[in-house]
Amino acid sequence: VALRAGVACVGVAAFIWTFVELGMVGDLSIMNTLLVLAYALTLLALTRISGGATSRMNDDDEDEFSRRDRRSIQFVACLFAVYVHVPMALAHVSLAIVSALLWTPVLAFPTYKGGKRGALQKMLAGAFLFVSWPPVWVVPNAFPEYTMYVTSVYVPLHLLLMSLWLF
Repeated sequence: VALRAGVACVGVAAFIWTFVELGMVGDLSIMNTLLVLAYALTLLALTRISGGATSRMNDDDEDEFSRRDRRSIQFVACLFAVYVHVPMALAHVSLAIVSALLWTPVLAFPTYKGGKRGALQKMLAGAFLFVSWPPVWVVPNAFPEYTMYVTSVYVPLHLLLMSLWLF
């Protein structure tokens, strides 16, 4: 499950990066539309992946499976974060430190001990993910356009975080 979720998230980010880097997207509204479509397809894929794996299990097995899946996805997300931040640190340390300070607490520190998450937890996670979504706050405020960092680091890590917190 973690491998499928990781492939889906990184694949969507590669799709977006291709459009940006080849100069196929000149207008920010077109890029936002592509991003909305990509996130919707990723949500659909993650729903199918998580729903298909637990459809034939009882409640106790489903909780254990869900906990293991979240820990596996957390491992893939942390490993991906290390792989993208090391070259960035070698190129420009001040860019990597800010990014690492952003992603380390939200990816590495939460523990998934099992049990179902409440509706309030999912609503707060959804609100944080919506506010930190690139078209809502990141691109208009922090970056003037979709940069290499946003398309190759921020979007895949945000998608992996979404798969951790919402499923």
